[in-house]
Amino acid sequence: MFYHNYDALLTNVLNGLAYDFNTTHANGIDLTKNNLTLKFIAGLVRASIITPFQEDGFLFAGFKWITDI
Repeated sequence: MFYHNYDALLTNVLNGLAYDFNTTHANGIDLTKNNLTLKFIAGLVRASIITPFQEDGFLFAGFKWITDI
């Protein structure tokens, strides 16, 4: 069997797929268009944010509830 650098090959394929996905969805994906329950929850939980960065294995998220002033 011949030697193939599968790590580099798979990395290049996945980077290409990620790049294509990111350029296609540059403005984001509105998940509330097709899901009424999610739209209802999004109305209750305003200004929600999730950070793409992890700190010591934690993913930080925050939101304002409908009753917050």
